[in-house]
Amino acid sequence: MPKKPTGRVGPIQVTITEGRADLRWENVKFPTEKKDIEQLVVNQFMAAMSRTGAQIKASQNSEDDLDFTLILPGGKIKLELREAFYGTGANSPPYDSRDMRIKSFSYAEQIVAAVRDKSHYGTAMPIHLLLYITHWRFLPSETTIRLAQYLLQQARPMFENVFFLSPIDPGQADLRVLYPSNNPLQGKKPEEFRDQWYLNLDPANWQLQQSR
Repeated sequence: MPKKPTGRVGPIQVTITEGRADLRWENVKFPTEKKDIEQLVVNQFMAAMSRTGAQIKASQNSEDDLDFTLILPGGKIKLELREAFYGTGANSPPYDSRDMRIKSFSYAEQIVAAVRDKSHYGTAMPIHLLLYITHWRFLPSETTIRLAQYLLQQARPMFENVFFLSPIDPGQADLRVLYPSNNPLQGKKPEEFRDQWYLNLDPANWQLQQSR
């Protein structure tokens, strides 16, 4: 079975025992097989959807089909997955970069490009697209999400819904709907955010500072 690399993402935990504080980065343990990674991501997707009251079951499809079939009370929907990355044009693997500065508009454009790259399917059944990340550096800011929503609303992709999933821990994740959306920029123009950037801090470099 094909192996698939993943990044590192997960919560920072602080444990205090006998006056001592210890910091640990609890990485989500992603499998190495592509199909198992996708199953974990879909499990997180279904858990997030269930918290909104949605009732969904999922079955993994064969390699010659779209990734999953979702069974909903109203019928079936195909689900395709795509890992999202933020690139700066360098040739190094995306997980190796230590550049913590992320340009919101550029990341939103790359998200839209990932959706466009997947927009080539023909099926009578509606299709959802689930974008997901496996690395701390690719966590999107709220501005990035809003810009991606705006740009996708202009592009009108073929998918019924486009989601973006950011793992929190093995059992849960933050799930956002990128498409469709309604007035994500609240009347502002996208050009106003073109130079905006934010920092994603490397959890491996966090240290506790204890005051006495």
